[in-house]
Amino acid sequence: MATGESAVTFEMKGSISAPGFMPLICRLASEAGLGGWIRSGHKSVLLHLEGDEEEIRHFILHLPSSLYPAFMLRELNIVRHTGLECLDNLYGRKTFRILAEHKEFPTIRPDYTLCPDCIREMYDPSSRRYCFPFWGCRRCGPSYGALSRMPFIRRNTYLAAFPPCHKCEEERLDRKDFHHYKSELLSCRDCGPSLYLTDRNGNLLDDQNAICSARTALAKGEIVVVQSLFGGFYVLADATNRKALETLRQRRKLPLRPVSVIANNMDAVRQYCSVSAEEEALLTSPASPVVLLHLREDAEPGPLKVDSLIPDGPRIIGMELPPTALIHLLFHHHSAESVEDCAMCDPEFLAVITDNWDGRSRNPDIDVLMKNLSPVADKFLCHDLRIGLDCSSSVAAVRDGRARILRRSRGYTPLPIHVKRPLSRIVASFGGDVNSVIALGYGRQIVPSQHIGDLRCTEATERQIEILNRLSMLFDCVPEVVACDMNPMLYSSRAAQAFAEQRGLPLITVETHHAHALACMAESGLKHCLALILTNGSPGPDGTYWGAELLDVQLESFSRLATFSPVGMPSGNLFPKTALHLAERMKEAGFNPTRSWYTEFHLSEKDIAYLESSEKSESVRSHAAGSVADSFAAALRIAPEKVTYAGQCLSRLSG
Repeated sequence: MATGESAVTFEMKGSISAPGFMPLICRLASEAGLGGWIRSGHKSVLLHLEGDEEEIRHFILHLPSSLYPAFMLRELNIVRHTGLECLDNLYGRKTFRILAEHKEFPTIRPDYTLCPDCIREMYDPSSRRYCFPFWGCRRCGPSYGALSRMPFIRRNTYLAAFPPCHKCEEERLDRKDFHHYKSELLSCRDCGPSLYLTDRNGNLLDDQNAICSARTALAKGEIVVVQSLFGGFYVLADATNRKALETLRQRRKLPLRPVSVIANNMDAVRQYCSVSAEEEALLTSPASPVVLLHLREDAEPGPLKVDSLIPDGPRIIGMELPPTALIHLLFHHHSAESVEDCAMCDPEFLAVITDNWDGRSRNPDIDVLMKNLSPVADKFLCHDLRIGLDCSSSVAAVRDGRARILRRSRGYTPLPIHVKRPLSRIVASFGGDVNSVIALGYGRQIVPSQHIGDLRCTEATERQIEILNRLSMLFDCVPEVVACDMNPMLYSSRAAQAFAEQRGLPLITVETHHAHALACMAESGLKHCLALILTNGSPGPDGTYWGAELLDVQLESFSRLATFSPVGMPSGNLFPKTALHLAERMKEAGFNPTRSWYTEFHLSEKDIAYLESSEKSESVRSHAAGSVADSFAAALRIAPEKVTYAGQCLSRLSG
């Protein structure tokens, strides 16, 4: 034991009973490399720290300045001070715990679109909030995205920097005013945030009629990047302007990927799409997700440039209704202060790309985001709210008469997923590198984070940790065990290992395909099942790439019952897009193709030489199902020469 190591127990008093205080202390102590615990007492909080005495002294000295403004530490007294070797350290050196009785996670409302009452008020010329986007009532507007910690009161939201004026505060406290009573996000032009419009270089263009000027820019075919009220940006263009859509694709380097659309109203959606009752319920729900809809075969030609929006794949388009008050106003802005031609700029459809930077880094400063998007934008419509997270649009579809959430994010996060088999400890789960998320689970509830995106560098994992710390603050708990993918080469797995080591927590690794099966089993309350897992491929326990697996799955283990025959991938090409690999699979299955077969499937002489060669340069063998679909697309001559977005070959096959 190093000299100078001690254990000190402190009694803390003050305004420290609010949710989030103990998780904050846990994070600060873990980052300082100290062990110990914290727990609630009768009228105080006990803090026990273990480590180097000088480090403990430094931690306590800087603790008051490290606390959030919501917490006020008034007294801190030493209860016990002894040498570390004299103590029975239950958890081990440099492990910090919250000693408290675990409870069910509190309910936190997701971010919702405006309710009908708020929309009517926003368009009422006699209202103080006429054409003002920064507010919401108890039923709508930001909630999860606005919170920094619980409880949900104004000082714990991003509107803390904008104290309510006398009139807004009167409405909030008026029990007879059912619409505004207890609405913590009430604000108006006198006390709320403001909008401003800049050019791509950040030069101010308009801070009086910013929305109206942005509408005019869209009508002229310009690309307008709008700062979302839920974090991140919307990249918008007029979806009825073919030249604007071509410019948007060129600047964002998206030659063929489908682009979703925000429609003015349900009538505009029905003009082009077949909409069932279930799909309409999704579109008009408070969550306001992007819904995948089939285009009508009998739709009359209209202004919407469908072929520019979905130039590739089946006739399915992503549609949503305006998700925020700000987007509502981009469709209808009738302010008396508007410039003269604003009324002539009412759009019907807006093409939208939500830019959350695909998990490449944690949320940077607004100036950095504007710099990164300046090659794309003609104008920026921004506000002076400081939003600490990015919650992009959710994506949903109706399959077999049931709503399916394909991407769980705004409108659904952080609603818990209820499982039938309870978890005995608080678990933090790190998703993979593709479409990554974080999840926090305890008891019969699992709370997944919003969609983070693809992790492409080590720095991108900072956002995972940031969101995990935020969930811990909101739900007033800290993880007791960490889970991640078994593949140690994933960025997310490395981040999970570093997080577990820093906090002194046990790390559990799970094989990718086993994890897919376990997720379905948890929702269905199963202990044992047969699972068929089809993926694009990931390293399996035997060194090959798995991806078409029939598994006999139990909670603690699994066995592989069947898989596709493995195919060698020349030069490490794990995601082939040619018919060569279809022929390779058929040869290994015992079918000997003829020269006419090679010609039918458009194989080159180089491909044929590879197939007939006895010495093949293979760096890895793959069972993945995804490459089969890609190979069939290539054999049918519908695969692109260069794949430009994930699932492109499969999309063309389904069309």
